[in-house]
Amino acid sequence: MTRLSLQGLRKTYAGAGPAAVHGLDLTVESGSLTALLGPSGCGKTTTMKLIAGLIPPDAGEVLLDGAAVTSLPPERRGVTMVFQNALLFPHLTIAENVGFGLRMRGASGIAGTVAAMLARVRLDGLGDRRPAALSGGQQQRAALARALVLRPRVLLLDEPLSNLDPGLRDEMRALIRELQQETGITTIVVTHDQAEAVALADRIALMLDGRLAQVGPPEDLYRRPGSLAVARFFGGVNFLPGRAQGATFHSALGPLTLPVAADGEHLLTLRPEALRLGPGPNARQGIVQSVAFLGTQTRVMIKTGEVVLQALTVPDAAATLQPGDEITVSLPPESLWLLPTRD
Repeated sequence: MTRLSLQGLRKTYAGAGPAAVHGLDLTVESGSLTALLGPSGCGKTTTMKLIAGLIPPDAGEVLLDGAAVTSLPPERRGVTMVFQNALLFPHLTIAENVGFGLRMRGASGIAGTVAAMLARVRLDGLGDRRPAALSGGQQQRAALARALVLRPRVLLLDEPLSNLDPGLRDEMRALIRELQQETGITTIVVTHDQAEAVALADRIALMLDGRLAQVGPPEDLYRRPGSLAVARFFGGVNFLPGRAQGATFHSALGPLTLPVAADGEHLLTLRPEALRLGPGPNARQGIVQSVAFLGTQTRVMIKTGEVVLQALTVPDAAATLQPGDEITVSLPPESLWLLPTRD
């Protein structure tokens, strides 16, 4: 297993304006799976290419177990990258595709190794087919097998699920996690999907505008964001400016009890699914503005005073609500989180 460290990585493309990656510092622990998350154009794929050695950095270092590999060509780094499109050789069979890298290395026992790997990615019996005869999900599994069979020190997966339909995406997500835990290969998955990152990763590294915005366990970024930008990226919608004085937050909703003492100006945030319909701590009276059925959840917009709050609840809890109804809502203290007023 290998520990990956990025130190001060920077990359600017000629004529492209600001740096695509700006002073990136990141450590991926040995044997872990980290999701590199962020919107399109934030520098995720550029970071992956820098790690793989496909493009050179303008500054900074890539280190594996403390040794710099920045000057090494891709084939000498022990880093394998699987792209968004499977990129299988169309004229080779699936077995030949999977064994291609082993043949380049002059390995022995290739047939047995390939057969075992195909079984592990649930493609046993399909080794003699060409890529065109496989579904998109099967092709992506073949590309994963081709990478894993090389036993790389670090595995990079660039949006591996984005071209799959929802059913296949769930299946592939489970397979990636299963194989990563089984092999212990240090892995980075690039994605723009928050739910995918939360479901897959031990840690999430959120990139915004070429910089790391926050790194930590999925629950930290989801429930304890470090900035307004991070909170919004993870679906935060309830933000309330005010002043904390000890365990009380003073705002347009009046005094609210906090889970811990704090002081000074802050933005208070509460995730919509944490807002409770009914009496409880920090209860307020409000008027229902709208009710929208979303399938597994119902969104309820509630105006209390001059503040509009959004709640997400199970459909049964909001089945009888109509716009104009009076309602009691509560803001559980343990679900309140304070953000700095500026990012």
